[in-house]
Amino acid sequence: MGMNEIRSIGRVLVVVALAALCVPVWGQVANIDEYEQDILDWHARREEGLRRETGWFSIVGLFPLEQGTSTFGSSEESHIRFPDGAPGHAGVLELDVGDVTIVVEPGVAVFEDGVPVNRMQMIPDTEEGTTVLHMKDRFQFYVIERAGRQYLRLKDRQSRALKEFRHVERFDIDPAWHIEGRWEAYDPPKKIKTPNVLGHEVEEECPGVATF
Repeated sequence: MGMNEIRSIGRVLVVVALAALCVPVWGQVANIDEYEQDILDWHARREEGLRRETGWFSIVGLFPLEQGTSTFGSSEESHIRFPDGAPGHAGVLELDVGDVTIVVEPGVAVFEDGVPVNRMQMIPDTEEGTTVLHMKDRFQFYVIERAGRQYLRLKDRQSRALKEFRHVERFDIDPAWHIEGRWEAYDPPKKIKTPNVLGHEVEEECPGVATF
């Protein structure tokens, strides 16, 4: 994953964090103590999620798939380069229009739900029954589809970011930011376009707006 993608994910996390911090002020918190505890609980849940073996800090690669055949593994010759610890030549990914097929190198152990995989079509995350593959009890990878393009997302349970994560640095809670507002729900919810970390605009459901 490049630095631009990491920075983009960082900006998304900041936006999500700020949005979450606003939630308690919309009439759900009776006093300052409860307000502070609500924020502390949210931060605890956030850090617990970041420490998960397959959480955001485990992501080590997001690779655009090209039409035709792409090799994957840890060797320098691989089109999709896995970290050291993965087989040098693990197999190939074949993209035909929108369909992705994996062909595993003989002798390489890749599993889906504990079942060995030799060759199979991979269902992307936009469809039910997404194909999630595992290798060497360490790597997890699957196909995601964004704006009509296919990517391979790679996670590593031994990623450096995951190993070195201690806690999220943040400012102290300041009751001065306990600002009351009014939540106005959309009925029905509206559709809005938002940018994602890949630079694409995606349509999301917006349930309402906070007014102050």
